[in-house]
Amino acid sequence: MRAAAGLFIDVFARKSAKRSEHVNSKGLSMIISHVLGLALMIAAFAVVSVGMLGYFTTVSHETQEAQASLVARAVAEEIVKMETLYRDSDTRPTQNNTNVTLADVYMDVPLRISGHAYSIEFFPRSDLWVVSNATINGLVETPLSEDRPYSKMRIQTEGSAAITLDYDIYNIFAKTEGSAGHTDRIRLRYTRSLLQGALTDSIILSGA
Repeated sequence: MRAAAGLFIDVFARKSAKRSEHVNSKGLSMIISHVLGLALMIAAFAVVSVGMLGYFTTVSHETQEAQASLVARAVAEEIVKMETLYRDSDTRPTQNNTNVTLADVYMDVPLRISGHAYSIEFFPRSDLWVVSNATINGLVETPLSEDRPYSKMRIQTEGSAAITLDYDIYNIFAKTEGSAGHTDRIRLRYTRSLLQGALTDSIILSGA
């Protein structure tokens, strides 16, 4: 009787152990499956996030560049107008007044470009205009150099996804200089100075 009872207990214990082992194995498989699924979800989310960030950065750059180009074009048109009106002016500085202002213009500009603060900066002119990939009589010749002075204007935004736009202004004989930023109004002065007997015209940019 005792032997039979012992045998029954032993058989029951073995079945319970196998059942427990099966349950533990199944539970472990479920945990691994959940972990793998979670890892795949995180990886997919990361890929989508990076893609969206890249997309919005590209859109931001394009929007800023478009708005910066409009600002640059408006400023450039005013500079060309000043150059056209005053380059051949007969007004000359004197020994007592070696610097005269021929024009003083104020311009309204956007305070921000696509939500970004920005600055405008002039760079000195160059006496050489280099045209690349010029086509002459059906033949491509590069580079082609012409003695045509030009100035460069740079608009640079601030903050995340900032951009830098360089804008060339051709046929500007006056010296361009100065900068302005964090303002919705700029000042352009056309001056003529007499230094060591030589006349120098300048277009000076500043905040108003």
